[in-house]
Amino acid sequence: MTNKLRFLVIALYCALFFTSCKKDDPTPSESEKWSIETIDNTGSPTSMNKIVTDLSSGNHVAYVDENSISTNKIKYAYKALNGVWQTEFVDNDGNCSNWVDITIDTIANKIFIVYVKTGQPTVGEYLMLAEKNIGSTVWTKTAIQNQLNNSSKPRITIDKNQGLHVCYARGGYGYQYYAYRPLNGAFTVSLITQEGDANSAIAVDNGLNIHIAYYKSNSVRYATKTINATDWTISDIKTNIDYGSSTTTSIQISLNPQSEPNVLFINNSGGKGDCIGLATKISSWTSTIFSNIEKANVFSVSMFFVNNRQYITYKDDIGLSGQHFDLRITYNISGTWKTQFVDGNSDNRCGGYNSVYVEKSGKINISYTADTEKVLKYAYKQKIE
Repeated sequence: MTNKLRFLVIALYCALFFTSCKKDDPTPSESEKWSIETIDNTGSPTSMNKIVTDLSSGNHVAYVDENSISTNKIKYAYKALNGVWQTEFVDNDGNCSNWVDITIDTIANKIFIVYVKTGQPTVGEYLMLAEKNIGSTVWTKTAIQNQLNNSSKPRITIDKNQGLHVCYARGGYGYQYYAYRPLNGAFTVSLITQEGDANSAIAVDNGLNIHIAYYKSNSVRYATKTINATDWTISDIKTNIDYGSSTTTSIQISLNPQSEPNVLFINNSGGKGDCIGLATKISSWTSTIFSNIEKANVFSVSMFFVNNRQYITYKDDIGLSGQHFDLRITYNISGTWKTQFVDGNSDNRCGGYNSVYVEKSGKINISYTADTEKVLKYAYKQKIE
């Protein structure tokens, strides 16, 4: 074989290979396409992000500008209805972890962001709360707890009486903790259990019952109590699962209109990759695995429940067999689960970190990382049926 012929054969093989890798790239119809905007294309907004929406349909996103643990910074983006995105630093001193969470007080129009900071104000780790009024440029920052010793992944929510609730792990990814601050009060911190791994999730119902889900030794566990109780009731949600690295694996909890908890978790036990599991508690826990989702990226799953409709966003992380690497949403609004493509393809991977918030009107708001472009994006659609 001549060198020229050999070159042509190699070129043809490469063309066929890359074409086959992209053969499964999604091709949505015009009616299926989402409106997409760039939130932030400065710095390195390629890590955790969380979105909430206020009663005026304004969007609020907390996220990490990630370079390294010594230079990670916490940022915030806001877009009023029909406005443009505005970004600002919440904490630009560096030494922040790559995790952040946000909640909104729709009565007082205030934003609350939790994150972990190391080496500030002295040596150690601090669980921090940053808060401000919507429209203000001044953040008030306080330490919820100091000397955390390997704390990780704080989560925050707010109850109907404007009380703040935070769950987090400390002590070498072991002990599970809970912090509560009533309106105009101070935080009190209590131990939930001396077990568990880094990730947990929290929700509070209108009866002021607290619901927390967390990973522990190849199982998903559930802790609950009323707001005035001291002791937690702990039970298994699902056992004998493989959730991979607990320091990155996502877990979510959301309440349906009947205040019944729904827990989203990752399970690799079936050998198909990182599958999404969903557990619901009515009188007892029942769970299912989404068989149509072969491999969801373990830290890129988010869930929201509104109007008895459930929405789950995830990064489809199939890899070389299909080269998807795109952001998708699966939803159940009429008793049947359906899936839509949102953004991304094999050349422009999206959704490595994502968050979804659905308004009562049905408008869906998603913040997510465009992993190839290294920017933070926003996708929305007025409604899906």
